[in-house]
Amino acid sequence: MKEFPTVAAPVASFISANGAHGFYSLYGEVFDCARFDRIFILAGGPGTGKSTLLSRVLARARTEGVAHEVILCSSDTHSLDGVILEAGGRRVGILDGTPPHGRIPTNPGVTETVCDLGAFWDTGVLEGRREEILALTEKKRHAYACAYALLSALGAVEEEEHLRLLPYFDRERAERQIRHKCASLRLLGEGRRRLLRAFSTRGETVLPFRGEDVQSLLLVSGNRASAEMYLSLFADKVASAGIAHTRYLSPVSPKRTDAVYLPENKALLVYEGLGAHLPVKGRRIVADRFLREGEHGESKGFALRQALTEGVTAHLAVAGAAHSEIEQHFGAAMDFTRLSEYAEGVVEAVFSALHPLSSARWEK
Repeated sequence: MKEFPTVAAPVASFISANGAHGFYSLYGEVFDCARFDRIFILAGGPGTGKSTLLSRVLARARTEGVAHEVILCSSDTHSLDGVILEAGGRRVGILDGTPPHGRIPTNPGVTETVCDLGAFWDTGVLEGRREEILALTEKKRHAYACAYALLSALGAVEEEEHLRLLPYFDRERAERQIRHKCASLRLLGEGRRRLLRAFSTRGETVLPFRGEDVQSLLLVSGNRASAEMYLSLFADKVASAGIAHTRYLSPVSPKRTDAVYLPENKALLVYEGLGAHLPVKGRRIVADRFLREGEHGESKGFALRQALTEGVTAHLAVAGAAHSEIEQHFGAAMDFTRLSEYAEGVVEAVFSALHPLSSARWEK
């Protein structure tokens, strides 16, 4: 397995998004088999206990003091989609592999273990609720289609802002400042891509950082488009230098950057509009200072963005309500006693893979 240095980083993030071009995912990148000693893939329908099982793994990791990263569901931010564990030079992951993530095993039995939670539902009960489930599934699909239509429009608004300001952005001047800010960075390591915010069934969500994760805060202020240009350029520069960092992509479009985290000095550069909740008092970088003089045109984006975001939130709330009802139908068909016993075995398997010399091997 390729070696990647472990560095301190914020423990929770998203790796998928409802965006301007539909659902996009970093699952293949983040859960690349080449980066792991073992990956556990959970299969099963909604309401079959996947997030609960992931919560058990997370609780044990916290109890044992195991370094971990939490992957939250970008559609339902109260649910887990995955947990990554690291100990003794080993890396083990467990994730929800069902659509829309659609994680198909590529090395089953070799580096991947598939755990089918659907084995514990009564198909007879589900067949008896066929019409209700199909109707709710269609309602959910339609709500998502409406949300994606508005997200597409939101993406067009943001693209117009970028195109309008791009000819005026002084890239060379911004690069000079970035080189100065990065001159003292020495920690080489993995460049990661994650998401800090999501358009979910509970509204637009921005994940908080813990106080111990951020000791230095730089708020990139000004026009959102110029701020994103600066942050993307900063991320490109540290990536080309091989500096350990996390680039937080925009959920609207993965080609744009919301924030950059530098674990060496626990520094976070983030668009000011996303940093109001952070526990550290920050300094400002005014991105508009890198715009050359000229007729930039008046931005119409704020009001449009707000209206479109409200529309997206309303449609996704409908989708979330339908999904909750679907979960109830599947939950009513589950044998949770047998599932609980099986889940305990999966948890043991995960930690056996993480500590192979000190744990008994689990067999399905």
